[in-house]
Amino acid sequence: MLLNPHYGAPAMRVMTETPDIRRAFLGQQRRMMSTAAALTDQQLLAPSRCEGWSAADVLEHLGGVAQFWMMSMAAGVAGEPTTILSGFDPEATPREMVAGSDAASVNHVREQYLAAATQLDQTIATLGDDEWETIVEAPPGHVTIGTMLHHALWDCWTHERDIVLPLGIEPVEDPVEVTCVLAHAIGLTAAFAMQFVDSRSARIGVLAVDPLVELTVNVARTTVVSFDSPPAGVPVLTGSAVDLAEGITCRQPLDLSSLGEQAWVVEGLAEVFAPAGPSEVE
Repeated sequence: MLLNPHYGAPAMRVMTETPDIRRAFLGQQRRMMSTAAALTDQQLLAPSRCEGWSAADVLEHLGGVAQFWMMSMAAGVAGEPTTILSGFDPEATPREMVAGSDAASVNHVREQYLAAATQLDQTIATLGDDEWETIVEAPPGHVTIGTMLHHALWDCWTHERDIVLPLGIEPVEDPVEVTCVLAHAIGLTAAFAMQFVDSRSARIGVLAVDPLVELTVNVARTTVVSFDSPPAGVPVLTGSAVDLAEGITCRQPLDLSSLGEQAWVVEGLAEVFAPAGPSEVE
């Protein structure tokens, strides 16, 4: 399904404090780079959780995404945020860009990924406090750099698990990372859901454990995720934080019965990636 990003006013906001998202992103990014550097050629050629993709294919995708974030930020800082994702197919296009890695190319893929990820890491590490509200492009549309960084973390965190779980490697589940990932996942799926409806609004809550995460999601032209306890009378999605993040991202089943008529809010990602299932997150 083609994306229909919202340009102009921010499509969504996640109200995380800047130090938390910067620390979470840099920690996960550096761990992913260390993992990529340590994987053997055989492990890189092994299947990932993304249908039809090896671990090396996932790394190739992540390297391309890192380059996109650099371009998007550069354009935003220059005052000319891009609009190139309109009509982008998040299911088909990434598959076309990743042709499939073989034994001769996996080290090149690894090197290209590490180079792009290192450049992005250095840029985020030195980002000035006055730049976090800069408007840039991400799949939901125009967002602040702070929200873009949530998307980059969510994408790489999910794909890290796509690589390591099939290899029998226990993934790290840092509480701050998981909190930021869940907050973005619920906001992103709601923002995507808004691309498929006309003039609709809603409010839902999230109450997660391991770690404890309480969220209120106000869904409208700009979807806002705040770290507040859900108000009385608002339908609430409950469960473990990791399971909810994985379910929202179409990596495992997700029970939406507690949301009743507001379940559509959490179905945006499933709509975007239908019908072929999970393959790409960016």
